[in-house]
Amino acid sequence: MLHRARRLKRFRNRLLFLVAVILLLIFALSSNQMTDIERVETRGFINFLTIYGPTTYFVDGEGENGFDFLLAKSFADSIGVDLKVEIKPNLSSLLNALGGPKGDMASANLIQSVLNEQQFTTSEPYLSTDQYLVYKRGKFKPSNLGEVKESAHFISNSVSEQTISKIRQKTPNIVLYETADLQISDLFKSIEEEKIDYAIVNSIEYSVNRHIHPGVGIAFSIVQNNPISLAFPRHEDGTLSTLANKFIKEAKQDETLKDLTQILTSYSDKFSVADSKRLSDLAETRLPTYKKSFESAGEKYNIDWHLLAAMAYQESHWDHKAISPTGVRGLMMLTLTTAKEMEISNRLDPFQSIEGGSKYLAKLRSIMDPDIIEPDRTLMALAAYNVGRGHLEDARVLASRDGKDDRKWTTIREYLPLLSRKKFYSTVTHGYARGNEPVRYVDNILYYQQFLKLQTMTSTENDNFSNQDSNSNKKWRDNIPPTI
Repeated sequence: MLHRARRLKRFRNRLLFLVAVILLLIFALSSNQMTDIERVETRGFINFLTIYGPTTYFVDGEGENGFDFLLAKSFADSIGVDLKVEIKPNLSSLLNALGGPKGDMASANLIQSVLNEQQFTTSEPYLSTDQYLVYKRGKFKPSNLGEVKESAHFISNSVSEQTISKIRQKTPNIVLYETADLQISDLFKSIEEEKIDYAIVNSIEYSVNRHIHPGVGIAFSIVQNNPISLAFPRHEDGTLSTLANKFIKEAKQDETLKDLTQILTSYSDKFSVADSKRLSDLAETRLPTYKKSFESAGEKYNIDWHLLAAMAYQESHWDHKAISPTGVRGLMMLTLTTAKEMEISNRLDPFQSIEGGSKYLAKLRSIMDPDIIEPDRTLMALAAYNVGRGHLEDARVLASRDGKDDRKWTTIREYLPLLSRKKFYSTVTHGYARGNEPVRYVDNILYYQQFLKLQTMTSTENDNFSNQDSNSNKKWRDNIPPTI
């Protein structure tokens, strides 16, 4: 009996093992038969590859941010899955990882022709960019490739082989340095410091970085209208990229893409090099004294500290002794009434002023109608900080009369200027207002906020980059050692 029991036990164990093997084989075969989109839906998320940068991906007081991230997140939302972000140190390692276990899709201002040369699957273009030769302002400015006698640097996989061939044909003496492990900000900084002569960058990168590095200017455009696309693995089956194309087409039609694109271009062209230079100088000399106070107030009132610092720059250029002819004073230019309401005893005390201004903006934001959502809620609160809540409400009344959406800042900014015209201000409660001023006020602050965010990102970008594992080495065309 004991011998028979042992045989039955062995048989049972072998049967269980055989069943387990069969189940594993069935699972493996079914997994292999899954399409790309089925795998994504089964796991519940897209593995998204990108790089750190002001136009790609960063984390700030508002959380994960950046155009490429927001675009990918919107696509993931459209198919009902999450987005899992994998940061790569540079474009080369990003493309090397695409198609691996952590690479369903990639986006980082990827030029379609570069992707095609490497046989990646690409989406329909969602942006286009020019490629510029940039130089140090005040130095010789070439007007075409034939006038370039020195060297030019560029980031690997940011310029197509076709463009490189064009440059070589027109400028046979030029030395092209190609690097895989530098950031775009490194190129801008190296030009300003005269460590390199020229760099090849795209127009999106230039429009963002020119404010942080105002000493860098455009010499001329090398190539215009390069399409930018999402990238997918070389051997993908088309199910995920087809949905991406559908998303991009719909995003163009419903203006989702237009709204996202404004993140890249907002306020970029409204400010001169001199404006940026002054802001940059004062950000280095004055802002550090108050930075911790802005950060504390931002945390206390749930407001991005860059926005509070931008307000203070707009109000006083971070001059705590500032006094206007109308009697407002201090870093945040508080009126006497507002200071009393916010329980501020000394408006010229910069730290009290930051507390009072932050508290007042938070109050204005909190008393907005509940159906006004972010970011419109904060933008309208900023306008009210400048022009008064009564005039803001008058502009909303005018918009509502015309059947326009009075919950949107894009609408209200069109109606505020009408408050300076008797035809309109005579029909609302609070009368005349210089309605153009709050519009400029908000525009300026958003630009300053963007500048300060970029400056913060630039200072931390190299830290993020240095923490990444990079298997890419520098490769230099013509085997000439780098000057960076």
